Amino acid sequence: MRRAKDNRHVPKCYYRPEQTTCPRCGQVLKRCYVAGRKYVVFLTGRSLVVNLGYRCPNARCIWRSRVYTSQAARRLTVRGRSFALEVIVQVGYWRFWKRWTVGQIHEVLTQDRHLLISERAVLYLLGVFLVLLRCTYHLRLEEHTSYFRRHGLFVALDALKPEKGNHALYVVRELTFGLILQVVPLLSATHKTIEQRLLQPVKALGYRIRGVVSDDEKALVIAIAKVFASVPPHLAPSRVMQAIKGKTSHHLLMDRRKLREEFWGRHLWARGYFVCSSGNVTDEMIEEYIRNQGAEPQDDEAFKVTE
Repeated sequence: MRRAKDNRHVPKCYYRPEQTTCPRCGQVLKRCYVAGRKYVVFLTGRSLVVNLGYRCPNARCIWRSRVYTSQAARRLTVRGRSFALEVIVQVGYWRFWKRWTVGQIHEVLTQDRHLLISERAVLYLLGVFLVLLRCTYHLRLEEHTSYFRRHGLFVALDALKPEKGNHALYVVRELTFGLILQVVPLLSATHKTIEQRLLQPVKALGYRIRGVVSDDEKALVIAIAKVFASVPPHLAPSRVMQAIKGKTSHHLLMDRRKLREEFWGRHLWARGYFVCSSGNVTDEMIEEYIRNQGAEPQDDEAFKVTE
């Protein structure tokens, strides 16, 4: 059974409205009643936030029924929650910028800051932090559009995994400016799920992915290799195609008995390959190459030049 918190020694913080006079008649507003009382957890401890309501005292004013409250008091917390925004932001900073674990964050909050909070509550605050960041995502992304077009993206993949059986929170972050690009809760994270729900939306942004940082989780590695496949600029296309054909044919022949029987001692893939800059090729050109790739090359002696 949960024990009630002792609020006898909790300090009180009074907030008055920023508006001091009636916008209609200009009379000085007077306090009428307490509009709200809420216990809020700050980094320095718990406080009782009291939001005072004020009203126009002029009986002839048509806006006399309006009650004015402090907007600063409303902005201290997320609606329906008791932790202040400063706590949510600090927890998010420690996790995603300082790279602290949930256990480290919980230890600092409980032992150094002397706050009553559980590890589950820390995980919840991280989720709230990501939601708040997600709300500003499109604005911050538009602000740096020109930079991303010139320099591309460096991204990191993080996974917050609570107890077994609960959803894991997968996050894709942009490392240069710290933008949150994608947040997805997943109960079962296969490489296909990560590819479709986490990485494909990032790829759809249309920016060049210059680097990806993640842990060695097998599903993540496979998904990244499929979605963000790239080739170092010093490698020749012929060398790349040779490696791709060699590796894929080896695995296919080892895993498929019928293919092994049919193509034993022969080439599995066609001899040629097609490489072209994406800006100089159309879908029709690729389709034409695929249709004609099996044709035998023409004899050089039949080649003629006519006027």
